Amino acid sequence: MGRSESAELEYIKTIQEAPIMFRIVSIESSSPHWHYEYEVLFALRGSVVITCETGAFTLGQGDLLLLNSREIHSVISGEKDNLCLFMQWNPALLLDVYDSVFRFNLNTRGKDRPLPESISLFRSALAEIGLLLYEKPDGYQFAIKSGLYRFISLLFNAARYEIAGQDEITAASRHLEDFDQIQRYIRDHFKEEMAVDQLCSGVAMSRAKVFRALKASGAASVKDIQKFYRVEYAKNLLAGSSLSIPSIAAESGFESDSSFYRVFKELTGRPPNQYRASPGEKAAPPGIQGYASYRPSEAARILREYKKVSVTFF
Repeated sequence: MGRSESAELEYIKTIQEAPIMFRIVSIESSSPHWHYEYEVLFALRGSVVITCETGAFTLGQGDLLLLNSREIHSVISGEKDNLCLFMQWNPALLLDVYDSVFRFNLNTRGKDRPLPESISLFRSALAEIGLLLYEKPDGYQFAIKSGLYRFISLLFNAARYEIAGQDEITAASRHLEDFDQIQRYIRDHFKEEMAVDQLCSGVAMSRAKVFRALKASGAASVKDIQKFYRVEYAKNLLAGSSLSIPSIAAESGFESDSSFYRVFKELTGRPPNQYRASPGEKAAPPGIQGYASYRPSEAARILREYKKVSVTFF
C-alpha cells in the first residue's frame, strides 16, 4: 500500500509465545490509527470511548468490541482509572483455512449485541489467555496458542460475520491512503490554526474528498485530530520541562489557558497540573498510544473473575 513511513499505520510486534499481540493497559488516549491485524478490546475496569468506522461507543466494565483488519480507530479515556485488555492477531491465520476476508461484528454496545452466554464465553477465553501470560504455568505457551484458536472459533460460532468483497477492500484501502495523508499533514502542522481550505491545499484534495476520508475513517473532525497532537506535545513538555503551564499551553498551539485545561482534561482525565504532579510520568514522543501505569495484580484478580465460565463451542 505504500504506507511504510506512516506513523499512523501501527506495526504489531507479536509476543514470543504465540502469533498475537496481547497487553493489558490503562489507556489515556490514542490518535486515529490502523493496522492489518484484527483487534479485540475488553474493558476490565472503568470506561473508554472508542471511535471507529461504525461509530463512537462508550465501553464500560465487561464490554467487548472487535476491530476488523484495516479499520481506523481511536480510543480516549472515559474514566481516569480504566483498565483494558487488547489482543491482536494477523488475518493470515484465517487465510490458512479460508480463501476469504472476514469482517466480524462483536460489539456489546452495538445494535447486534451477542447473547449474554456468548459474551461470557468471549470474556472467559480472553481472561484465560491473560492469566496464562501472568502466571506462566508449565506448558503455558501451548495453552496460549490453543486459546487464540478457541477465540477465533468463537467468532465464527457466536458472533455475526460477513465476507468482504473485493470492491469493499479496494475502497477501504483508498480511504486509508487518503486519511493517512490528511493525518500526517495535521500532525506536522498541529500548532497552527488550520482552516479546511488550508488542509485541502496542503494534501491536494477537494473538500468533498477530505470529508469522505474522515467519515470513512470514523474520525470525528480535523479539530479532534489536531487536539490529540497538541495534548501529546503538551504532555511531553509537562513531564520533561520546567516551563509554566501557560507557556506550555501557548507552545502547544492552544489559544488560551482555559481551552488548554478543558481539552487536556477531556483527553487524559486529569488537568495539566495534576498530570505534571503525578509520580512516574515520563516524557515520550507523540505516537499512536498513550498508556498510564496500573497494578498487574489487580488485572489478574479481575481476569480470574471472568475466567470462571467454561469455554465450550459447538
